[in-house]
Amino acid sequence: MLFRVGTNCVAKLLEVQQKSWTMQKMQLNNTISGVKSTTWTPENYLTASRLKEELYAVMILNRPINLDEEFVVELWNSAQIRHTVDGGTDRWMQFVKSQSTKREILNPDIVTGDFDSVNPETLQHMESLNCDIVRTPDQDETDFTKALRQLVPRLMMREVSTVIVLAETSGRIDQIMGNINTLFKAQAFASRIRIFILSSNSLSWLLSPGHHCIDIPPETLRQRLWCALIPVGRKCVLTTKGLKWDMTQQTINFGALVSTSNTYNGAPMVEISSSDQVLWSMGTVRD
Repeated sequence: MLFRVGTNCVAKLLEVQQKSWTMQKMQLNNTISGVKSTTWTPENYLTASRLKEELYAVMILNRPINLDEEFVVELWNSAQIRHTVDGGTDRWMQFVKSQSTKREILNPDIVTGDFDSVNPETLQHMESLNCDIVRTPDQDETDFTKALRQLVPRLMMREVSTVIVLAETSGRIDQIMGNINTLFKAQAFASRIRIFILSSNSLSWLLSPGHHCIDIPPETLRQRLWCALIPVGRKCVLTTKGLKWDMTQQTINFGALVSTSNTYNGAPMVEISSSDQVLWSMGTVRD
């Protein structure tokens, strides 16, 4: 059976859609006036000397660890909670065995996963170290999502609100997109937790609707490294200040405009006002 949509019905749908976008733009204007603002200082998590001033947890996913060795050791040892996820436990053991500094490296506090990718001997070793081993067999979520669910209560107990996740953002695109999806899913059960994905060349996190101020590290400005605003799965209205290609109430979405391969105009701070959740990613080293 075929149904025909009348001209009046189509017009009505367009009218409703237009009103929806008008409301989003009005909300965006309100955030620009300073009603809601969040400040981000990424350099605190990119510079070894600043790590001890922060309260955070570190999580290792099942991806190669390609960051600077000294920095990784400092990041790990200075964390309030150390967490490896399934095959990420093997990655961590390999890193510990190969590191040349021979510094003391603390043991993981918690190991989670369905344990389909971790070496059984590695898991036994972690058990011998009295690490908290938590099996998460649910196959409807990724190990990353399940790990965050286990970590959140521990964060609350320690009054920690930041998680640094080590995960390379190259290789399998399904895993990359799965990790980004976890950032979105975490808004339902960890909305007050700042979750950063740190790779060997980038730092990425989700910006919630509202106004954001991002302090850009001086070296990042000097090198004019890349940055991006990516609307994953939804439209978003953005106004920015401090980028080479700024936007003013610009609608971005896949199939139309997305802000990739952008950079900075030299200002020490980037301001972003967003009508919806949007992924911010910034380069940390020159390609």
